[in-house]
Amino acid sequence: MAWLSILRGGFNALFYPTLYLVRWAYTLLRILTSPLVALGYFAVHIILLPLRILVKFEALFAFLAIAILAGIGLGLILFGTTTITVETADRLVKFVLGTAARKFYGSNDDLLDDTTKTTPSASDPSTEDDYFTAWHGRQASRDLKKAALLADTIVEEEEASRSSSHSR
Repeated sequence: MAWLSILRGGFNALFYPTLYLVRWAYTLLRILTSPLVALGYFAVHIILLPLRILVKFEALFAFLAIAILAGIGLGLILFGTTTITVETADRLVKFVLGTAARKFYGSNDDLLDDTTKTTPSASDPSTEDDYFTAWHGRQASRDLKKAALLADTIVEEEEASRSSSHSR
């Protein structure tokens, strides 16, 4: 192993000036580029600052994401079950009451036709009395329209009520 140390000493003596120049150039390069490296670190730090803030809230974001997904899922399940329940209940009611209601009321088309035939239009002046009669079932509206309420009529009614109370 003595020959290994002799080789090492020979290479050291031979390459020492070259290694010395390479170390000196590397040191000079580090000194000259250190401001640029610091500026690069600062730029990366500023760029990643929002991500650092977001990392602090990582647990909150995970909770909110899971809560949103669970809410959407449960909302869809609730919507589906209520829709199915309402449709089933509607079909059940129509099935149970359908035949009895058709016998009692007739079909919906018959009801619509009867309503449009018996109820005159409110805008038609020739059937104005018939319109009120159809809704109220009596002709009392005709008497109210013909008789105007005047102030004299009200005063006479008050006097008549006073005289009847004094005579007792």
